[in-house]
Amino acid sequence: MNFTVKRCLLGLVASATMFGIARAQDEEPVGTVQLGPQVQAPVPSPAAQQMPVPVDIPPSQGTDVPASPGMSGLPPAPTPGTVNSLQPGQAPGNYYRTNRVDQILSPRFNVDSRGGGLYGYGSGYENIGVFVPYKLEDAAIIFGSAQALVTYDGRGGATLGTGWRYWNENLDRITGLSAWFDFDNGHARPYQQVGLSFESLGRYVDYRVNGYLPVGNPDHVLSSNLTTTAALMGNSISLLRNNTVEQAFTGFDAEIGGPTPLLGRYGLNAYVGGYSFQGMGAHGGAFTGVSGRLLSQINEDVSFGVQVTNDAMFGLNTQFQVFAYLPQGKSSRWLRNPRVQDRLVAQTFRTNRVIAKTESFNTYDTAINPETHRAYFVANINPNLTTNGNGSASNPFDSIAAYEAQTLAQQKRYDFIIVQPRIDGTSTNLDTTTTLELFNGQHLLSTSLAHTFVAENLPGQTLNLPISAGTADPVLLTVREAT
Repeated sequence: MNFTVKRCLLGLVASATMFGIARAQDEEPVGTVQLGPQVQAPVPSPAAQQMPVPVDIPPSQGTDVPASPGMSGLPPAPTPGTVNSLQPGQAPGNYYRTNRVDQILSPRFNVDSRGGGLYGYGSGYENIGVFVPYKLEDAAIIFGSAQALVTYDGRGGATLGTGWRYWNENLDRITGLSAWFDFDNGHARPYQQVGLSFESLGRYVDYRVNGYLPVGNPDHVLSSNLTTTAALMGNSISLLRNNTVEQAFTGFDAEIGGPTPLLGRYGLNAYVGGYSFQGMGAHGGAFTGVSGRLLSQINEDVSFGVQVTNDAMFGLNTQFQVFAYLPQGKSSRWLRNPRVQDRLVAQTFRTNRVIAKTESFNTYDTAINPETHRAYFVANINPNLTTNGNGSASNPFDSIAAYEAQTLAQQKRYDFIIVQPRIDGTSTNLDTTTTLELFNGQHLLSTSLAHTFVAENLPGQTLNLPISAGTADPVLLTVREAT
């Protein structure tokens, strides 16, 4: 009986041993257990087991650190004591030595808020977007980006972009090129622009250059009102017009920067740069300014910044900026800059607002004679001058004789002949050697009296001629009307 009991106990132990081996192998992520006809390999003794080769693992790349944002599809680390084939980017005992670009295939959703306007726009705005990378090779991607824009005063816009990025592992630097299209309805009128961006991002220093070119109508007249204020300009009478125009600007911005001394290890970065833009509308104009920016990296998904700009056209402006990505796991890098290769899947930093400005300025319309439907033509005579001119408001004839020296055809062109008096009250330079002839429709006027006229530009209104009144009358001799 003792022999029977021993055999039963031995059978139970053998069964438990086989079941334990099967359970342990069944829980492994790879490998299967097959009991039966297949011959089982003998279990090696503990002394014969292969031990993993120890490899130093950097603190930022340990197996307890979750995958970086935008990285997906990483299988679990191999179990110590097992034999796995090494894939590109793997190392014994350090499965996370590098993150290959072929693992960067998942879209990243982002929201950024920019409180306050900088040069070229008055109100802050928010972007809601998605960044979609696609692998070209082991260290390069192409990407697409789409963003919706909402200004703080309720207007909207959109941005579409595509680009290429390459990570040089030896230099630990990213080089990128991208093209963009922006639609901005955040101004008085909507605008569109195309843009080009270059970026070189490294561990210690970043470079960025962005160019902007409005397309379509570059300026819009918001208001234009013709007034009754008249002025003598050249040989014409001009009417003042008040204009309010909004125009878009073309130009570029650039910056350089990176982690700050001392505080850079805690994710604080500083950038300095400049910008220059030229007005695309009829009014034109240009401005150049300087820019400074601080950016604090809170964790892998959130950063906070402030930017200050200053130029002669828009003055000093400050903007607070918050950038956030939809988390793809538990945050592990607090107050640390992301690794360079992780920035392959970050949105390009640029201005997706169209730079525009509303300006008010005055222009002049030439007054039209309603009888001839042509511009008024005026001869100006100032007998106090010592040199003769061409009869314009800024360069008058110096005498009646100088006016009469013109041909008859030239004299007939004038609608008004405006004569100033002598300061000394004499008739010097006002005497005629022959006869001062007036043709049909001409008016001989003295600046000593107030005069009115009508213009086809402003029908039904009587306008004042822009001449002084109240001084002594000019003295003219030998005047008769021509037939």
